[in-house]
This record gives sequence, C-alpha cells and structure tokens, in this order.
Amino acid sequence: MARVEPADAQAHVNIELLKDEQGGLMYETGITTISFFKGDFKPAADALRTQFASVVDANPWLAGRLVKVRGGTGLRHPAAPSAADVDAMFTATDAADAAAFKLTPSEPYPEICSKMYRSNKVIVADGSTLVDQSLPTTLLTVAESAPGDFAVIFSISHATVDGHTYYDIFKMLQ
Repeated sequence: MARVEPADAQAHVNIELLKDEQGGLMYETGITTISFFKGDFKPAADALRTQFASVVDANPWLAGRLVKVRGGTGLRHPAAPSAADVDAMFTATDAADAAAFKLTPSEPYPEICSKMYRSNKVIVADGSTLVDQSLPTTLLTVAESAPGDFAVIFSISHATVDGHTYYDIFKMLQ
C-alpha cells in the first residue's frame, strides 16, 4: 500500500491500494485463522480486547474501510482509532448466549469452515463486497462453545494484507 493525502482534516488517512490489491486480491475473502483454547473465556476475551486495541493503535490502518478514491480503491482509516473503532471489529460471545457463534475442535474441519463462511460474522468478506459499505477489513472474534472451551477467529481482508503481514499482526495479539 502507498500512502496518499489525508482524507479529511487529518481525522482520516487514505492509503491507495497497490495494483494487485485493487485487482485479483479484491475478489478473495479475508485471510482467516481459527485457534481453539481451553480456559476461562471471560478473562481471555478481556485480555485479547485490550491487546487488540494496542495492536490497532500501533497499526491504525487495521481500522480502515475500503473506499473508492481518485484512481481506484483505497483504504481509509482513522488517524487515531477510537474504542468504538476497535469495538466494531471485536466480538466476544459466551456459550450462554443462544445466538452466539459456536465451534468445537471435534467438528470436522470442512464443517468448521462451512459454519464460519455461512455465519457472515467471523470472516471478512472479499474486498469488492467491502468497498463503500462501511464494513470492517479486520475482525477478531472470541467465541465460547462451552464453559472452558473457546475459539479465537482472526480475519483480515486480503485486499489489505498478504499472508506475511497477516501473521505479523496475528503474532502481535499474543
């Protein structure tokens, strides 16, 4: 990504996407991983939310949205992401919530993937779907399936990151 002009009085910054990012990568769904854990869901979710806020503060482009800009598609992000910006990308649901997204490591892998894609909640959509829709390009979900069992699902638009950058950001959540 190449930096371009501030969008509106330094409240937001526009970054012009590279040619490949504006091309084929716009049609890829988000790069996504799921990790299963045993432990106390609530303190883990709170700690991840706090760490995620620190990661977004250090990488404000994670709070960006894909928009049409002069010359193509860009990523517009807040110059200083707020708690509300982080909250729009972070979800934590406990097992007691009947509507919560739940996965278990004992489910077959194809079923886990199908559930994640069908949910339309935990995987960032393809870039072409996100443009000018005010939808996040980054999602972090902590989903408890049963007391003591939870999953962490992390997804970022492939239009904004490659695999290397994805894992660099993912490691920052630890």
